Amino acid sequence: MKIGLVCDWFAPRLGGIETQLADLAGALRARGHEAHVITATPGPAQRHVHRLGVPLVPGWRVVRSRRALDALHALLAREGYDVVHAHSLYSPLAHAATYLASLIGVPSLLTSHSLVDRATALVLRAFVPEWAAWPTRLSAVGSLAAEQLRTLSARGEVALLPNCIDAALFAAPARPPRPIVTIESVLRLHPRKRPLALVRAVPEVSRGAQAHCL
Repeated sequence: MKIGLVCDWFAPRLGGIETQLADLAGALRARGHEAHVITATPGPAQRHVHRLGVPLVPGWRVVRSRRALDALHALLAREGYDVVHAHSLYSPLAHAATYLASLIGVPSLLTSHSLVDRATALVLRAFVPEWAAWPTRLSAVGSLAAEQLRTLSARGEVALLPNCIDAALFAAPARPPRPIVTIESVLRLHPRKRPLALVRAVPEVSRGAQAHCL
């Protein structure tokens, strides 16, 4: 199957969606599919990564003109994808992909990766009022995001499609003879992910575990 994964953001920009897209594309290829990433993020040439090279909104770095829609339409027509998987309600390129997929008769899926604030909901209604009416399957990476998507779209069916990890990378080491506490976390080192809060919590968790073992 030939799959187009679409989002405004991708490497070399670093973030959760960017990493998830790269990993998803790799996992799909490992299963024998032909997965392409379609993005507006400038960067080096990469095999199976299509960078549209269109004007972007400063700061947000998302597409901002009709040129993006035309470029994406031409790409979808040329590549002939079997399915289009768009990512993030915050990505204008993702909405453009689901709209164009509905026009050319290609099945599409839109996955919400984040909680949606009131301002974003208003922007969706103002600029993409028909997004929920397009024949696009909807999914979200978590139960709360899925519930929000059901409310926003007025649809009852929103699939839960969690982000996954390679469990082999987190295999527990052989346990020593004395009890220990193993703490594992999957996050990127960004202030809003609060990695230092996790570090500060370790001594307290350790003291609690030691008291429990006495």
